[in-house]
Amino acid sequence: MLFPIGRAVTLTAITVACLPSVAAAATVNVHTSVPSGTPNSAAGRAAAITYSGITVAAGDEITLSATGAVFGGAGPTNLGPTGWAGTPVDDGVFPNILTPPTANLYSLVATIDPAGSDAEVTGVGDEWFLVGNGVTRTADRSGTLAFVLHDALYRSDYPAAYVDNRGAFTVDVTVTSPVVDTDGDGVPDGDDNCVTVANAGQADLDADGIGDACDPTQGSTPGKVTGGGWITTDKHTFGFVARSQDGGTPTGNLTYQDKGAGVTLKATSLESLVVAGTHATIAGTGTVDGVPVAFRVEVDDLGEPGRSDTFAISWSGYAASGTLNGGNIQIHR
Repeated sequence: MLFPIGRAVTLTAITVACLPSVAAAATVNVHTSVPSGTPNSAAGRAAAITYSGITVAAGDEITLSATGAVFGGAGPTNLGPTGWAGTPVDDGVFPNILTPPTANLYSLVATIDPAGSDAEVTGVGDEWFLVGNGVTRTADRSGTLAFVLHDALYRSDYPAAYVDNRGAFTVDVTVTSPVVDTDGDGVPDGDDNCVTVANAGQADLDADGIGDACDPTQGSTPGKVTGGGWITTDKHTFGFVARSQDGGTPTGNLTYQDKGAGVTLKATSLESLVVAGTHATIAGTGTVDGVPVAFRVEVDDLGEPGRSDTFAISWSGYAASGTLNGGNIQIHR
């Protein structure tokens, strides 16, 4: 959620799904007087709205609590202290209202602008009704919180009461945003340098703000890796050499063939080589049937003679991996 510059905001932390959610609090002053002669139209209703400047996102939990009073002419006679004709209304409507005739207002409406329909701020699910007691609702869309008197929506029915309103409400608002962790690595999306691939360590070798798990050119470490062989029962074959001096751009070559799929990749350049223990990552560009692709290779050197070694390759629209059925991979130390 976003708050305008100058609005007092208090940040606290709560726990949701083992990740911290962020709660922000603000206060909105809603003046209830409406100019006499305001037209009973969408534009007139929009003119009666108090826009808070508090922006929320769909899924945010919004807690509202209003204090204050409104005074005016006599309200509708069939309005009771708990709702229309004294009947309590569910779904957040009329949790507590002021009793006529001391106030003709029978509810303050909180809504998200733009509304589901138009500036009338009407429609089931588009608003919360409250006076006094606090209510908590989940935002069904993104937008800006706004407040309006309920009788401003129905002033054609009660014009005398509507134009005679005076007073004000103070509305305390707390917005709690659920933390999203798309890849489930314990790092919220807003802080994750690779949202789609789990990387709790947030490794970023070249310090470009893109986590190594998502970075096609993540920089290089010194090292040399060689390999050749085949994986899967379809005998996907490969051969490569990659070498980086002092962590510079690597040199070498790589070819890969999947005969069953009719796919052959030949590297045209290597862009990064990262060696970490028995694991190495090679990234570069190449061609598949003359079409340029950016590829990534992950290999493991798990001892001789190589039958436990692993090889994986991927580029846009293609991926294959497996333990070697023949050949060998060596990380030269």
